[in-house]
Amino acid sequence: MSRQFMITGFLLLIYAVMALSQPVLAAEGPNDLQDVLGEKEIDKQKIYGDIKQIIYFIYGIGGLVVLSSVIVSAVLLSTSGSNPHKRGAGFGALGMAALGGYVLVKAFDIAAFLSTFANPGGN
Repeated sequence: MSRQFMITGFLLLIYAVMALSQPVLAAEGPNDLQDVLGEKEIDKQKIYGDIKQIIYFIYGIGGLVVLSSVIVSAVLLSTSGSNPHKRGAGFGALGMAALGGYVLVKAFDIAAFLSTFANPGGN
């Protein structure tokens, strides 16, 4: 079993544990948003700012994953020697890292496009 496969499986396991460890049920909380806020108004600009910070944090994590994939593929290529299978695995990992970076950039473009509908003319 390859090391990259094991690392990917480990990261997916951590994500699954985090996602499933704190279940939130809709019936547990108040029935209406006004029950929570009382007489306060919802500040949409603050909400958009918070969402933007969360998205940039997620993009940073994605960038680190792409960077680590490039490093792993570079290690595979540099240690392949004359083994054509390791060399192919290195180029495959490099291609997947490039594809991951492309998906990350396109996700940013799609999020920017969709934010114009949610916040027209806004910041």
